Amino acid sequence: MMENAEQIELLKKKLTTLRSSVTKLINKIEAELKKTEVTEENDIELYIETLNDKFESLKLTDSNLEKILSLKDIDKELESAEEYREKIVTCRFKAIKYIRSLNQNKNIREPSNPPTHSTHEYNMNQTPNVKLPKITIPKFSEIINEWLTFWNSYETSIHSIKFLDDISKFNYLKVHLSGTALETIEGFSISSGNYAKAVTLLEHRFGRKETLVNTHTNQLLKIPPLKHSNEVKSFRQLFDKI
Repeated sequence: MMENAEQIELLKKKLTTLRSSVTKLINKIEAELKKTEVTEENDIELYIETLNDKFESLKLTDSNLEKILSLKDIDKELESAEEYREKIVTCRFKAIKYIRSLNQNKNIREPSNPPTHSTHEYNMNQTPNVKLPKITIPKFSEIINEWLTFWNSYETSIHSIKFLDDISKFNYLKVHLSGTALETIEGFSISSGNYAKAVTLLEHRFGRKETLVNTHTNQLLKIPPLKHSNEVKSFRQLFDKI
């Protein structure tokens, strides 16, 4: 029992040190983002990478501590862990947004070379200078026929962004999942290698073609038939569902 108490105390001290380090780094990043002069993109990327490393250490220490804490103490610890996770994700999002802004400004200042291929071809890795409407990613839980809407929005906004690392993508993915969908990938720790595995598992669980077709077919079978051919409103509702 004494050994367990000492282990808890040791992990708590380590956690305090890590959280203090994370707070200092977040403050440093936010100070850099607020500067009037432009901060080098490489500097921000280095900060993000350092934050990612600290986040992994923080999660590991949190996990080890949660395994040996009593039930009465674990709620408070989980709340603190979630608070720091949100701080890190928010800071990382701001930093990535700053890098994106730098890239956009660079494209404006430096005209691109004339295209060597057909003018109809478009490089998806380039950031257009046109201000596009903000895409809102819907939260996905478990309803099969909502998967494609969710995935198309998420893929466009997060998954296909080349300069966004897989750890960040994994965090954004978990933020936009709930219920059964979130539980499906809870077994994966957040890492670069596990992001692709989590996406594959979600697609296998919710995005398989036969599953989508069966779900849609079952919904169609549940639609009550029209009683009269002159029921225009009912006909329109039936058409919309099909």
